[in-house]
Amino acid sequence: MFKTSRKLAFLLVLLTMSFAVPVLAISVEGGEWYYGGHHDPSNWGAYSSYYHARERHYARVSSTQRPGKSSKVYAGPGGVAYAFINTDIGEHVDFGYGF
Repeated sequence: MFKTSRKLAFLLVLLTMSFAVPVLAISVEGGEWYYGGHHDPSNWGAYSSYYHARERHYARVSSTQRPGKSSKVYAGPGGVAYAFINTDIGEHVDFGYGF
């Protein structure tokens, strides 16, 4: 009984961690940049989001394994640029922002 409960608890922790969304937030060049994975079994993907109050800017995310699979979205001053692509589990991506 104890071994079964322990295995079940371990499995629950493992599943919870596998769907955790790794998000990084960084203050860069006068703005805020967020990027990471969107781990939803029905909509797996990666995103990049950048906000800047005074400059026109963009957020970008692209697959390093599938050429042409990318998104680059622009926003004006005070707006949020949000780029998203669907990915396969374990797919490698490149994140970016700029002006």
